[in-house]
Amino acid sequence: MGLTFLVLQEQLMSENLSPSAENSMIKQLETSRRMSHLVKNLLDLSRMEQQDILDNVQMDLSVLIGRILDDYTDVLAAKGIRIRNQVGASLPVTGDSEKLFRLFVNLIDNAIRYNLSSGGEIKIKGKKSKTDVCVEILNSGSKIPKQDIPRLFEQFYRVEKSRSLALGGSGLGLAIARKIVILHNGRIEITNSPDQMIQTTVWLPRNRYAEQA
Repeated sequence: MGLTFLVLQEQLMSENLSPSAENSMIKQLETSRRMSHLVKNLLDLSRMEQQDILDNVQMDLSVLIGRILDDYTDVLAAKGIRIRNQVGASLPVTGDSEKLFRLFVNLIDNAIRYNLSSGGEIKIKGKKSKTDVCVEILNSGSKIPKQDIPRLFEQFYRVEKSRSLALGGSGLGLAIARKIVILHNGRIEITNSPDQMIQTTVWLPRNRYAEQA
């Protein structure tokens, strides 16, 4: 898949193609890109299902989420999405840093991908109790039909099939997110927020080494 993608890309860049041929080549590139992403997600999901071992370390989710938002700065600016990071100063957990990074990349990417086409907004909030850390990711966008909410974490399930394909969604991002949360003995849910936003909420066990606040 990777070799096919590179060959098509080189042809597109080096040849003097007609408009129709160039359009066809671009479509092939997008298909290759989508398939490559799908295969990677399938491998990741399979790997997590077979190996539920976590490389646990003490970490701060507020720092991790800040890093992810920094990585998405250009994407957010290009899409005109306003970000309001209200996570707070410290969200300590004990967990697998690589898997938790993947979890919040998937959720933030989803909030960007399915946001409004213009004037979009994302709000990220954090809070902690004596036992749990909670992160809420809210994004503007179309309301999720009630009958679709229980199936959002199913593999390959899409609420808006045609739009998901156009945006490059594989239907595996939320399934992977849920698996990572379960591995950490946490919970995740997606609901329609009362303020006309889509709300994704993640609860994770709090870092047992942290001072009680």
